[in-house]
Amino acid sequence: KLGIDPNRIGVCGGSAGGHLSLILGSLGDDGDAKGKTDLDKVSSRVQAVVAYFPPTDIREYVNHKTLSESFPAIVFPENEAADVSPLLAVTSDDAPTLLIHGDKDELVPISHSERYNEAMKKAGATCELIVMKGAAHGFPGEQGTQAETALLDWFDKYLAKSK
Repeated sequence: KLGIDPNRIGVCGGSAGGHLSLILGSLGDDGDAKGKTDLDKVSSRVQAVVAYFPPTDIREYVNHKTLSESFPAIVFPENEAADVSPLLAVTSDDAPTLLIHGDKDELVPISHSERYNEAMKKAGATCELIVMKGAAHGFPGEQGTQAETALLDWFDKYLAKSK
């Protein structure tokens, strides 16, 4: 109805948005033909993910007073943290994922992307990590252009119609 090909959907985001993109890439399912609603019956899978400096293990942010005041989007109750940690949900059928992270990020350390990349590779899923040298939590100037180009190339690779 809207002209969207459900087999060519990509998601991207930075920081908390990167976290949500990884959730979609790792927790999507094929739908249930016996679902109660039309929405339950269709796949929630995406076909490509690009995440900039994403928190991947939310357990690290539980009860973190300083972060909860400044960045409430990444703070979850202790009993929900594991359920919203994409690192813990990686499987071989996850969407191809590109991670872009600065090696000087103090808000979301690069170890989040490094561990996610390792988990994806161990599971046999497609994942790449681009490290932005000297970048903190964001990519200004030339690094921003480099990140945007990498995002577009990733989506072209995994979402473009075959010729």
